[in-house]
Amino acid sequence: MAKLVSKVYGDALFEAALEENQLDAVWDEVREIASILQENEAFIDIMNHPEMTREKELAMMDEVFGGKVMMGFLQVLVKKGRFGEIESVLEYFDKRAKEYKKIGVVYVTTPAELSDAQKQKIEARLSETSSYETLEMNYNVD
Repeated sequence: MAKLVSKVYGDALFEAALEENQLDAVWDEVREIASILQENEAFIDIMNHPEMTREKELAMMDEVFGGKVMMGFLQVLVKKGRFGEIESVLEYFDKRAKEYKKIGVVYVTTPAELSDAQKQKIEARLSETSSYETLEMNYNVD
């Protein structure tokens, strides 16, 4: 069910951002809001508390995220009782925006730290063999 919710709302947000030529602005806000939510995990718990009324939730949303391009979208999530799914919706939107902008996300795990030259070789090879215009590289030593 959560995947369906994130897809439906994520697609709606993505399509609206494209139609309004606001993809970059909305994408920036998606990343900003996702960061805020990760740093303040209790916020979602407060928003989903059974004693919170829709009016209180909307007031809190306005206080925290007022002035954002996405404010209307966030209000819809609250009104539909779907705010608990916001993290998965934002994650879905982020993935969809990266696909649209042809940004590949790559995870490289090695047993030892790679040199800058080795990283450049990996990135060059991936750029040659993929259809992505940009790569988001994530290196990990394990």
